[in-house]
Amino acid sequence: MIDTTAAEVPTNIDTTNTYDHLLFRTSFLSEYTGTHGVIRFDEILFGNDDKLASKTCSDHRPVWIVVRVPEQDDD
Repeated sequence: MIDTTAAEVPTNIDTTNTYDHLLFRTSFLSEYTGTHGVIRFDEILFGNDDKLASKTCSDHRPVWIVVRVPEQDDD
């Protein structure tokens, strides 16, 4: 099982907690490149104003992964 969210990168904007994860088995998602991250939108778009970011958008940061998209997929 792969967990693409690192514990040292919080996914909640006003704490140091990592609540949000993408979990999968590489046998079911062989297209995963190993690249992943958390978008710190509260810092980028709201100048680290957690109250405004939470009210406007969310108190959770989006998590993402990069996958290869071949011309012909195996499934």
